[in-house]
Amino acid sequence: MTTAVDKIEPHSTLTFRSSLWDGPAHRTSSYIGPIKYTSPFLHVPAFYCIGNGSVFLNNYEAELPYFPINYKTNPDRWIKSADYVLAWRMENHHDQPDLERSYERIHSGIAYSLYQRRKTDKAIAWQKQSFDQLLYDFQPAGAPPQANSITVEPNICYREHGYGWVTVSNRNGQYNNATEELPDRDFVTDHFDGVFKIDLPNGQYQVKVQFASSPTPKPVRLNLIANGKKVISNRILPTQNDLVIHSYTLEITDGQLTQIIYVKQEKRFESKWQWSSCYIKRIED
Repeated sequence: MTTAVDKIEPHSTLTFRSSLWDGPAHRTSSYIGPIKYTSPFLHVPAFYCIGNGSVFLNNYEAELPYFPINYKTNPDRWIKSADYVLAWRMENHHDQPDLERSYERIHSGIAYSLYQRRKTDKAIAWQKQSFDQLLYDFQPAGAPPQANSITVEPNICYREHGYGWVTVSNRNGQYNNATEELPDRDFVTDHFDGVFKIDLPNGQYQVKVQFASSPTPKPVRLNLIANGKKVISNRILPTQNDLVIHSYTLEITDGQLTQIIYVKQEKRFESKWQWSSCYIKRIED
């Protein structure tokens, strides 16, 4: 059941479907013979998330307070939109209509199949585009965008567009009225970590990200990870209205740029990030 682990894209989410893990009708295994008293395959899905930054959404430990990592909200909202589904020992996959409608079977083995959520036609078309530079404008829904920019609203989903948010959260868009004369005065903000993902051709890129700061009792310590590399580490933002710019370069080798933004907090909801824009330029070889 682990032969398809390399098919999971980095920073993805995984859930499972199963008629029975070890019920009376499935008490034998072609590999280990009769199964009694144990559930030897119960944690197999966790192998799909090792070393790739992905999350198995059905791990019971995250729902219990005495384990170190817990869900921030009810995990059901994420499970319904998981990137992958591991379907194990299901008599008839057609009994799961959303699998046929929303997912594509990408691997089948003995008594199991792995499904990947389908990308929309819009996302597929995005992957086929060629460009030298891109400007993403983060803003509230319906706000006027910057010239020649791509609008990123709080609920833009990566799977639907080929770019967008991977995480499910209560992000919202806001304006900074103190910087009203600036074209990038608006932003997307949240207390929780945000993952913004873009499909890009492989190559060298220069990335310029811009964040808004506003009056806060304590300085905001901002962090940004790009494709597994920490490009901003606990940068202290101004405690007044301002715009902060940071540039970095990286090489994309797997067709994706995944940026993870978060703020260091001593107390929950103490501070939040405010992402204004992201400019990407391809560097010629």
